[in-house]
Amino acid sequence: MPMASGYWTKMKKTVTRYDLNGVFQSSFRVRPRGGHLEGITNDGSTLWIVDRDAGVFRYDFSGNLIQSSSFQLDSDNSHPEGITTDGTSLWIVDRDRDRVFRYSAIDADGVVLDSFSVKPATHPEDITTDGTSIWIVDKDSDRVFRFDIN
Repeated sequence: MPMASGYWTKMKKTVTRYDLNGVFQSSFRVRPRGGHLEGITNDGSTLWIVDRDAGVFRYDFSGNLIQSSSFQLDSDNSHPEGITTDGTSLWIVDRDRDRVFRYSAIDADGVVLDSFSVKPATHPEDITTDGTSIWIVDKDSDRVFRFDIN
């Protein structure tokens, strides 16, 4: 996940930061119970990580869990594939439901604010936002779909 000072990546239970030239900066191990990291995003000051089995977790850039912002996913959002944020909302794409679920990034209590279909995508794999649109990467069609969020 790019940010002004570098990139964050996830692999298994490790989150790694690289500078813009790809030089290793730091890493930390995440502590969710599930250990199936499906997506990572940042809001400029913290990282949000979605775990397939354990929910959503928020970390500071040093790797400290912010427990008060962690929550379980809605039962209809049972197969998350990616997460993105604009700092106010969190959007999580679900590969089996072909839907995007929106949660609050401010009052992180796990309540779905709304959701929408990502059809014609049939296997949504990742998600990002530019603040006005949501962009969905579809694994089956090798296409990117744009959805307005305003």
